[in-house]
Amino acid sequence: MKDKVFQWIDENKMDIANFLSEGIKRPSVNPFFTDDVNIIKEKRYQEFLAEFLEEMGMEVTLWEPKAEELSKYKGKAGYYEGRDFTDRPNLHAVLKGTGGGRSILLTGHADVVKAEEGWTEDPFGGEIKDGKIYGRGTVDMKGGIAAMIMAVKAIKEAGIKLKGDVLIGTVADEEAGGMGTLAYVDKGYRADACILTEPTNLNVQPLCRGILWGKIKIKGRAGHIEMNQEDWRTGGAVDAIEKAKLYLDMFEYLNKEWSISKTHPLLSIPCQVKIAQLNAGEYPTSYASSA
Repeated sequence: MKDKVFQWIDENKMDIANFLSEGIKRPSVNPFFTDDVNIIKEKRYQEFLAEFLEEMGMEVTLWEPKAEELSKYKGKAGYYEGRDFTDRPNLHAVLKGTGGGRSILLTGHADVVKAEEGWTEDPFGGEIKDGKIYGRGTVDMKGGIAAMIMAVKAIKEAGIKLKGDVLIGTVADEEAGGMGTLAYVDKGYRADACILTEPTNLNVQPLCRGILWGKIKIKGRAGHIEMNQEDWRTGGAVDAIEKAKLYLDMFEYLNKEWSISKTHPLLSIPCQVKIAQLNAGEYPTSYASSA
């Protein structure tokens, strides 16, 4: 049986690659990162998946989560008051087994982050060239979604009948907190086992770290940058950027300590505080009043 599955995969490599490519061509950037209406929201990609899964004979449900219906989770992971899911559906699909077997959920997120600068190829072109596929979300994580869907298709095409149900769940909003997953779980979907097909360099990872996003606002006092300043205690300028350096230095010190004390044998890097954004100052000729 296994040989039949692998044979189908080998014979249909380009179909699998093209399926991923077509998914990349349907932009699904999380609106948290941009308001460009041409590339945001997960609907086009989710509908593309839904059509494909229905053609495979799976029962498919698409629905848009509603923040107010999830208010019972306020203060818990994944809940964000007022988050808008218009044109941002979750997807749930079921391939019914013959009975008497255990079920499995294959899951991934439909949203991607924005493309940023420096691309040499169209980030939403899905070009296949020299054995590689180019595009935003190729790895994180439309590649994983393509892999799990095509794995199910390979099993079906090989004529294998599974006893247990196979569930496929693709969710919105993972890149900005995970409220899509919260909505999926709230629907009551459950399985005996679950594989999340995030990119892990093909290493099985039975756990992941939690993430907290934080923001520190450091106040200063504006003053002309080309003038001598009085002492800060008598009204002189206070450069918020200089103050911010103190915090950055302390985080570096903390991270050196945590690189030893906050490690886990199944995680490749330690838990640390990483600075991803720094915004400071209002004018090129004035000391920053905040950072």
